[in-house]
This record gives sequence, C-alpha cells and structure tokens, in this order.
Amino acid sequence: MVFGVLSSPLLADEISPPRPDLDKFVVNNASVRQVARVLGFVAGQTAALNAVARQHPHLAARVEALQREFVVSYSFPGQRARWFLDYALGEEVAAQQANRILDQVQASVGEIDATRALMFLSEVEGRLDGQVSVEELKIMLWLAHPDDGDLEMRTWWEGFNSASHPKAAGLEITLRTPLSWEQMEGNRPHIVSKWTSQNGTGDVVVTLLVRMVPEVITYDDVREVARSGDWGWMIPEGFEFLNGAPVEIDRQPGLQVDAIGERRALDAVITQRTRTYTLFPPNRLVQLGCALGAAEGGNEAFLDRRFEAMRQTCRQIAASIAFPDTYR
Repeated sequence: MVFGVLSSPLLADEISPPRPDLDKFVVNNASVRQVARVLGFVAGQTAALNAVARQHPHLAARVEALQREFVVSYSFPGQRARWFLDYALGEEVAAQQANRILDQVQASVGEIDATRALMFLSEVEGRLDGQVSVEELKIMLWLAHPDDGDLEMRTWWEGFNSASHPKAAGLEITLRTPLSWEQMEGNRPHIVSKWTSQNGTGDVVVTLLVRMVPEVITYDDVREVARSGDWGWMIPEGFEFLNGAPVEIDRQPGLQVDAIGERRALDAVITQRTRTYTLFPPNRLVQLGCALGAAEGGNEAFLDRRFEAMRQTCRQIAASIAFPDTYR
C-alpha cells in the first residue's frame, strides 16, 4: 500500500503517480489545514469502501473498480496529500497526523447493511462525475495542478460574469478561471473581482479591473504604442518593463505587458512578476492582471520557471474573456 487504506494494494502495485516538484506548492497554515481535510475525506471514503467489500464480498469487484477510478480520476489525492504534508511538516510529524486521521476514520466505520452499502457505492460513482463537495474538489485539484492551471482549465473551470456588478461600469464581462482558485470580491476601487491560486492559499493572484475612459481606443492606437515603445504608462511605478505586444480578445483591441518589481507588505519586501492584459472596449478600460509574488531573495531561475507557468494560465484566462454587450 502507498498509505494505509488510502489506496488499494492493487493500485499501489500497478500504478504510481509521478512525484511533483513540491517547491511549487505554497506552504502556510491554511494550505496545511486544507490538505489535512482532504486526506481525511479520502481516508474516510476508502475505509468505508473497504468495509463494504469486506462485509459484502459480492460487491468487492465493484468496490475495487470504484477505488481505481476515483484515485485515477483525481490524480491520486491521498498520495499527493501525504507528499505535501511530508514536505510541509516533516515526515515524522506528517506521519503522526496521518495516523490520527486514519485511526479516526477507521473507528467511525461500523457495520454497513446491504441497502446503505449500495447507496454509498452510488454516491461514490457520483463523485467520479464531479459530484464532490466543492471544497474537497478544489483541494484535490490544486494538489494535482500545483502550477499548471491552464491544464486544469481544460477539464475543471469556473465561470464568472460581471453583469450588474457595481464596479463593472455597466459592462458585462465573462471569463473562466481554474476551479481550484478562490474567487473574492475586489477590495479596492475599480477591482471587480480577484482570484488566488491554491484555493486562496497560493502565490498567484489575478484581478479584474474596469474603468470608464473618455475616448475610444482603437487598434491603430495600440499598434502605435507597440511601434513607439511607449510602455511606461502601462506598468506600475517602480516596476521594470520586460516585454509587450498588441493583442485582440473577443474583437477588442488591447496590450499585453510583462513586468517585474517590488512591493512592500508590512515589513516584508515582495518581488512580483506580472502579466497584464489591458483591453479597450468602447469607452472602457478592462485590465486582467496576473501576479506571482515571492519573498525577496528567492531562487531566480525557479521563479522564472514559475512565471512562465503563470503566464500560460493567465493567457488561458484572458483567451476566455468575452464581452456579450458588444454583440447586441
């Protein structure tokens, strides 16, 4: 077995997930609590399935198939949770916490009559189709996709619509983000919404900003910015311009800009690498800002790789943007 009842012997013998680059995860109290929660969820489900197979042998083959499908469908969540906790807490402390969880779930599983057994198997089958508590689902997804949100979005995404939002300046905007990211209301003027990776515990933040502008900015205008190299007005004060290009998203002209700089948060200095898409529907400025934050003095080569992964996810989100109002 990979870990106790968290996977069947058959799965552990035949299949093993690739070990992720654990440095891609953000470790903090909130992320540790989330992973411990999903470890309990997976352990509880597996303990109940094992009890069904043991108490109702004629259902054992169905149980084995469900075990296999669940583990593969959600990319070995129990194993990934253990790897994360080993990394975050150290192997000894992680093992103690996992054993406590295991003892609790095993103690909670008693006799399961035939009717309840069949109902539970049907519930697990529903989980294979995504009928899982949103919280557990988000955690399993970020464990499976630590920095490839663009890959996650091929299957698991969440839609957003700004219609009637008081900060959207009367403009309807739709977009998609990775399902594992936490969405929150913007807490600053003109920020319609923001999303944070790793279900709110990560180091990538995406914001959607909308402003009214007095003029209509055209394709010729954005091409002139690129031709002239006049990018200064597109980046925050104190940031260094890296590159930029004109873009078109849902028939609207725009500019794509990468930059790097520092911000202070209390007594800490945070280095930010940013990718920004600024779009210009008629008399509006819409900005999708993506930022990767890291403490000062981090491994530059590693952060550059993370930045490239973030840009791919940001590009996928930007590509999903639509302006339904402009078709009416």
